[in-house]
Amino acid sequence: MTSAHLATGVLSGYPPTGPGTGRYDELYDAAGAVRPQWEPVVDRLDELGAAGMRRIDSRVGELVEDDDITYNILTGDDPNAQTSSTARWRLDALPMVIDPDEWDRLARGLAQRSLLLDAVLRDFYGPQRTVREQVVPPEVLFAHPGFLRRAVGVRPPGTRSLFLHGADVGRVADGSFAVFADRTQAPSGVGYALADRRVMARAVPVMFRAVAPRSLLVFAQNLRLALLEAAPAGAEKPTIVVLSPGSASETAFDQVSLASSLGASLVQASDLTMRSGGLYMRSLGRMKRVDVVLRRVDAEYSDPLDLRADSRLGVPGLVELMTRGAVGVVNTLGSGLLENPVLHAYL
Repeated sequence: MTSAHLATGVLSGYPPTGPGTGRYDELYDAAGAVRPQWEPVVDRLDELGAAGMRRIDSRVGELVEDDDITYNILTGDDPNAQTSSTARWRLDALPMVIDPDEWDRLARGLAQRSLLLDAVLRDFYGPQRTVREQVVPPEVLFAHPGFLRRAVGVRPPGTRSLFLHGADVGRVADGSFAVFADRTQAPSGVGYALADRRVMARAVPVMFRAVAPRSLLVFAQNLRLALLEAAPAGAEKPTIVVLSPGSASETAFDQVSLASSLGASLVQASDLTMRSGGLYMRSLGRMKRVDVVLRRVDAEYSDPLDLRADSRLGVPGLVELMTRGAVGVVNTLGSGLLENPVLHAYL
């Protein structure tokens, strides 16, 4: 297939980006041919035509509405008292297709970056060798609002300090990928990705089967297993909860979708209490021990006793329980420090 083939199709108005323009073209290669991973999509687009694509776009919108996929637009600077208005999620009917080998290289690079950030986080809240040996200036650590002194010395759950890591990734002119920002405080998006995949499988089943994307369910299963491993020693059947700021949260749907996929309870601070040396959740009129908390509340608001006294989103005594190893909290408190863009110069 070549670009000439597309001239009579639905993409006839799409201008190939030739070599020397300083831009990377996702669809066409430097010779003007359609990249192999896009061929099943282009074939289907040619069959559908412009009218067919409009029908699919409308179908995607209907499915998004049927599944009530939303995000909230927040107003106000105080997380304790923000108000929100609901907006419908927008999902492009045309998928983004990446070559499998290229995706594997990207995945290896991101995994390497996550391991490096994990080591940096362990050092920042542990021996601080990077600062003492002048690898990183002290102000990068101590002057950043994400640094929580109370988290120094708190043992992270499981084998990693950085449990979830999101990255803003984009192409540069030569087609390679670059990370523009790291999301380590309480990364969101997994729930949306799972919901988006369900919508696309129903809206464009033929194209979906032709592209044969890798399953996201494997990721959800591995995430649940990793959460179970973050439970305190001795927990036979660990209970996992997703701690949410509430329905006014910007990504409230994402939190609901994620909790459902993990088979976990979605809770707010008012559902949890510290007693008998552990964290407990009110469930069906009784108290149930909680072993692992997937945190979607910003770290500084997670405990009004040890952190922000004005927080209404956190659980009193949570930091103490973490310090004693009585509950696993991920991402661990203080992980937002890694979002400091100045760190990019030293990684």
